[in-house]
Parts: sequence; structure tokens; C-alpha cells
Amino acid sequence: MRNQKSPSSSRSRRISPVMLPKIKKEALFRLKSVLGHLEGVVRMLEHEDYCIDIIQQVSAIEVALKKVSTLLLENHLDTCVTMAIEGKDPAVRRRVVRELLEIFQVNKRPHGTLVTVRST
Repeated sequence: MRNQKSPSSSRSRRISPVMLPKIKKEALFRLKSVLGHLEGVVRMLEHEDYCIDIIQQVSAIEVALKKVSTLLLENHLDTCVTMAIEGKDPAVRRRVVRELLEIFQVNKRPHGTLVTVRST
């Protein structure tokens, strides 16, 4: 398992400070919605609601978070990946490709367990 990077440390890896406004707006809207939904699930658990009802709500939250991930991936492909591919630095291209492979490996593993993809 790999340590998660803090938000500030990930900024140094950025190729471009570009977050497409439309995607940023949509992702923030969805995340704020998830926060409210999650608070509702916490209340359900505190009140000992029916387990299946809670599980259904947790599943809905997971779907919503997956949509946010898809939006962020779209932004990354449209900005950072495109710039790396068009750029002149092969090390940056390799890093960006490795990051994409790694994120797809994470999504294939149960519960988002991180794996490190090593370049050869």
C-alpha cells in the first residue's frame, strides 16, 4: 500500500494549473451533494435504521463519488495529459502515463486499495 499525498504535495506534480471551470463547478456541486447525503446516512446509522436502507444510501454515495472521479479524469485528460503528450519532456510523459496506469489499477482493486506501478 502506498501513502496518500497531501493536497499541497500534489500541486508540485502538476503540469498545468488548469481546472476547467465547467468541470470544477460540476465536481464541487456533486461533492457538496455527497456531503449532505453522507450526513443523512450518519443520522440513519445513529437512529439504527434498517440495514438495507443504509446500504442502499451508501451505494448511492459511491455512485456519486464515481461520477466525480470521472469528471476529474476528464479534466486531467483534457489538460495535463494533453500537455504532457504535446510537450518535449519524455520524463513528464512517462510520469503522466504511469499515474494513469496506477489510477486504473486502483479502480480495479477492492475498496480502492492503492498499488504502485513501477516503470521499467
